[in-house]
Amino acid sequence: MRSLLHPTLDADPELRSRALAILWASLALGAVVAVGTTVRTLIQPLPPVAFWALVGSAVLLGFAPLALRVSSRLTLPAALPSFVLVALPAVVAYAQGGLEIPIAMALPLAPVAGMFFGGRAVGLVTATLALIEVLVFARLHASGHVFPMAPPEGQTLTLARANVLALLVLLGAAFAWLFERRRVRHEASLRSERERFRLALDAAHDGVFDWDRAGGDPYYSEQFLRLLKRDDLGARDPREWLAEPDRARVGASLERLAAEGGALEVECQLETADGPRWFELRALRVSGSGETARLVGAVRDVEERKRAAALKDQLISTVSHELRTPLTGIHGALRLLGGGAAGPLSERGQELVALGERNGRRLMRIVDELLDLQRLQAGELDLELEEVSVADVLAQARTIAEELGVEARLSISEPAPAEIVLCDLQRAGQVWINLIGNAVKFAREGELEAAARAVDGGIRFELADRGPGVPPEMRDSVFEPFTQVDGTTTRAHGGSGLGLAIVASIVRASGGEVGVDEREGGGAVFWFLLRRTRAAINDRTAGPGGAPRATPPGG
Repeated sequence: MRSLLHPTLDADPELRSRALAILWASLALGAVVAVGTTVRTLIQPLPPVAFWALVGSAVLLGFAPLALRVSSRLTLPAALPSFVLVALPAVVAYAQGGLEIPIAMALPLAPVAGMFFGGRAVGLVTATLALIEVLVFARLHASGHVFPMAPPEGQTLTLARANVLALLVLLGAAFAWLFERRRVRHEASLRSERERFRLALDAAHDGVFDWDRAGGDPYYSEQFLRLLKRDDLGARDPREWLAEPDRARVGASLERLAAEGGALEVECQLETADGPRWFELRALRVSGSGETARLVGAVRDVEERKRAAALKDQLISTVSHELRTPLTGIHGALRLLGGGAAGPLSERGQELVALGERNGRRLMRIVDELLDLQRLQAGELDLELEEVSVADVLAQARTIAEELGVEARLSISEPAPAEIVLCDLQRAGQVWINLIGNAVKFAREGELEAAARAVDGGIRFELADRGPGVPPEMRDSVFEPFTQVDGTTTRAHGGSGLGLAIVASIVRASGGEVGVDEREGGGAVFWFLLRRTRAAINDRTAGPGGAPRATPPGG
């Protein structure tokens, strides 16, 4: 039906709604007049003047669609049904010998319709014409005017009845006036809120979409169009703008969101006028389910961030590899010096060589952590997931404690759950070495307690210490690269800030979760959760472009 309207009316939701109401009202009233005239003529012929007046009214109402198509103004199309409502009682009165009470009672509706469809001006004109019509016919009846046909007994409009009818017309006009004033205020408020919403969206630099899968075209904000560098997206749903590498993966995620609800946040490429570009897509289901779901979301351009991250990874990889080669030579040379390859060393010389070896190993460990983190974040590190008993994973903690020389401080809760988890046992050892090393560094005294317990979704492994703990506001960011609690701690205890980031990357790549809680009585409890089944891991691991690949047993 929108194709029948002028483009200006079609573009504004408020004008479109009013135009469609006028269109339907005009067509419905025209149909009633046409059918009524036909039936009345078949029962009893009408006077020619009345017949052609009714036919003309029906034809005139049929021009409403044309007026709405060629003009962006609603005044004339809105006035048509209102004026016809005033004219019809006069035509019928002429045909039936007078203005009968049942027909006259339609006159108070005329100003209401005029005010509703055409605004105050049309409503006031309609009310004035209705009042004039009431008074004219009342005066004609009172003066004994002779119509072409005899009026029904007792049904004509007397002066007394005219006064009541005039009052009803005025009441209808007053009611319509109040309604119109309220509607105008409401529409002004809506326009203001819509403008503020648009300004907020533009300021946020996010493109917004609203996709009702039950029907209707998707809505795309102006910022969405600007981000994709397009003038119009038509009726295509958001899946069609996904670039080919991400279409299947993110499309499936949107289908799951529609079916299961919740929220979705993912980085993907969208097709812009200049080619694929990286965006952050956030969406949620607000109503319905499956094919009737309504999804709303936003996209944010992260192309520059992705490029910066790629450059950072390339720099880290290049620098790390370039550092590792000379460090290996330096470390080997120091070991030869310490072994007497260049002759006996004094006690002071031995101390200096030992100091150089310790710091060389520390620097090599940082380089190895950088390389591991870069491979983990780039998805270039395969994890060999195998069925491993919980006891074996805990045994890795004891082995690492012995290597670090803190086995006396570590206690393991017994008995361990007699269950199986899927993990890469070698990488699990890497998780333990970073957790235990972190605990020893920050909690120089006190017992370290390792434990495992069954929870919803898998097995939770914990390491508790008696250190200073982690403030609540840092419990998420502490697993980010190069992050420690504060600068003072970093200087006092050293460290690169990579250990916990590596822990988080390995655990999440295994389909698990990682976190830190406060320990009762002081300290922190670092934990990681491993899954029991392959299906649970598939639900958690990310797809291409940002996570290590988890290889199933025997894969």
